[in-house]
Amino acid sequence: MGNYSKLSDEELVDFIKTNNEAAFVELYKRYWEGLYKLCFQILQDQDAAKDVLQEVFVWFWTHRAELKVYAVRNYLFVAVKHKVANYIRKDHTRNVFYERIKLQNVDEAFVDSSLEVKELIAFIRDFTLELPDKCRTVFQMSRTEYLSNKEIANRLNISEKTVETHLTTALNKLRKKMGRTSAWLFFLS
Repeated sequence: MGNYSKLSDEELVDFIKTNNEAAFVELYKRYWEGLYKLCFQILQDQDAAKDVLQEVFVWFWTHRAELKVYAVRNYLFVAVKHKVANYIRKDHTRNVFYERIKLQNVDEAFVDSSLEVKELIAFIRDFTLELPDKCRTVFQMSRTEYLSNKEIANRLNISEKTVETHLTTALNKLRKKMGRTSAWLFFLS
């Protein structure tokens, strides 16, 4: 079989289950770019996005014999979403993720796509509403207005240390909440 590009995703998976590397490469080529955009849009880190994708595709290949996948595109996007959430939860990105996340831009970039990204955005927005007033204000100024700690301190007439304390509190609560939310923690082993 030479031309895998004409096969459906399900047919590719059937070939992949028989250790067909060419079918795997075709599946990878079909979805790599969209999955990378999803990862990068959330993590704002090229290396982290590539790491997440590599882990998902390595897992997919390693577990090919026992795959029970009926909607490959959805499966891969959900797998990436969970891997990103796990990546964040395990502090690989720590504050870098939260310093770089641009929730409004994520909305605009994925207007027509990923339900998974929209769920993550909604999750973070809902979480933000649960924060105490001052903590929420600091968190939003940092994450949606992209102000530095010094700029926030000046605007709110508080010390930079107080800003750092509010941000640390918010991030710790967010990590704990993500840790308790089983839908976000499902993770490909």
